[in-house]
Amino acid sequence: MSSMKSFPHIFLTGHPSVGKTTIIKGVQSSIQQKCGSNVITSGFYTEECRGKDGNRIGFDIVYWPTTAAAAAAAPTTTTTQQEPQRVALSRMMDRVQKGKPFVGKYLVDIDNVAKYAIGSISTGGETTSNKKSHELVVLDEIGKMEMLCPQFIPAVTKLLSSTNSSSSNHRIVFGTLPTPRYGRVIADVETVRARDDVLVLHVTKDNRDELRELLSGILQKALLETKDENSDMIESLEPYRYTRPIGASSLNGDRTSNSLNSS
Repeated sequence: MSSMKSFPHIFLTGHPSVGKTTIIKGVQSSIQQKCGSNVITSGFYTEECRGKDGNRIGFDIVYWPTTAAAAAAAPTTTTTQQEPQRVALSRMMDRVQKGKPFVGKYLVDIDNVAKYAIGSISTGGETTSNKKSHELVVLDEIGKMEMLCPQFIPAVTKLLSSTNSSSSNHRIVFGTLPTPRYGRVIADVETVRARDDVLVLHVTKDNRDELRELLSGILQKALLETKDENSDMIESLEPYRYTRPIGASSLNGDRTSNSLNSS
């Protein structure tokens, strides 16, 4: 990783409810407070939706409607970061309906994934403006619900491949990936992990607070400063690297007959 010319895309992984989204939100908030209009956030994160009784009834997509492309095209010298908006990702149903897009007991709103999740990561990129933009693209998460939308993985691949391709737009993707459950490894997740421009960090209850503080400072510098310090910043993240071998279902490299699947 230390040989990378550009700062890598950063993805977090770890057990469910370990705090990955909390880190994403904390880092984004810190960068916005310290950098103001110098850094624009686009993308989305997913968050539990709870009913009036406090019980979970589903998940929401929380997305930023402002993108670096809009910022670069704006006639003013500054751009106000809009507040994130919320729409439904999935809702719990009494029973699974055959032929419908379910993950467990949750019915997924494919149209919302396409319009809001994909839309929030697909509108940045190169513009004809000479104004240099700095963009943090949140991608939380590359999960089973999102992947039920056929356009989701192609949009993710396009985002990762196009980021930093233009000197006028400096964009870093900051997202989350699920860990294998019940020995099942998701092929599309492994493809993302295997990219040379991706660094995956392992979040635990013991390191989540220090990792949030470290990433807040590092991503701020990586977005606003030159590539000269990239090697040192990447090296400081090395102790948190996720070491599960690509395609293996556990950290010790175990593989099972059903370890790789496409969904």
